[in-house]
Amino acid sequence: MTILFPFLITLLILAVIAFSLWYFERMFAKKEGKYAGILMPALFLILSIVSIVQSAPATFANLRELGYGIGPSVATLAFSFVLTNVPTLWVYFVYRRTRKKLGLEAWPFRNHSAASDDTETKNVK
Repeated sequence: MTILFPFLITLLILAVIAFSLWYFERMFAKKEGKYAGILMPALFLILSIVSIVQSAPATFANLRELGYGIGPSVATLAFSFVLTNVPTLWVYFVYRRTRKKLGLEAWPFRNHSAASDDTETKNVK
C-alpha cells in the first residue's frame, strides 16, 4: 500500500498532463492557417533536442568514468531522445488527426486529390 499510493498519484498527474496536451493541441489545430497547431509539436521537438544536447557531456563523462566506451553513451542518448519525444509524437498525432477530421491541410503534408491536381495543371498552362 505504501508504494501503490505514489504510483497512483503519478499516473493521475500523467493523465492530467496528457489530457491537457490533447485539449490545447486540438484547440490550436482547429484554427485556420497554414501553421496553426504545428507550434506545440515543434516546440516539444526543440525542447527534446536541447535536453539531449545539454545532457550529452555529462552522459559521456559519467559512462567513461564507469569504464564504458562511446557505444553505450550514444545508445543512452538515442534512447533518451526517443523517450523525450513521446510528448512530441502525442501532440503531433492529435494535430494530424484534428486537421484531417476538419478537412484542413496538415503541415508538412498536402492533400493530393484529383481536383487539386487539375486546378494546378490549369494554372500552369
